[in-house]
Amino acid sequence: MVVTVPLDRARLGQSDQGVWTPWQVDSARPLPFPLRSTAIVRTAMPGLAQGKHEIQVVFVARPSGQLHREVEDSTARGHDARTVAARGVA
Repeated sequence: MVVTVPLDRARLGQSDQGVWTPWQVDSARPLPFPLRSTAIVRTAMPGLAQGKHEIQVVFVARPSGQLHREVEDSTARGHDARTVAARGVA
């Protein structure tokens, strides 16, 4: 099952830099992303069922252009009772 997240239900951020809507980030106002930083994507969507999931993210980065990241990971219940996916690198 493929779930596409509508842009109006997504927020972008970094752990120490704040949160932006997709419309606040564009070529004139890029999201700062220094090396070794972590991007956070939050969605106003129902949580994923526990188990394995394939997660795909497509974005544009300078100077590389369009990038596609794909990771397979699994969800589990965290201590705060929210569904979380472990970090992965693709």
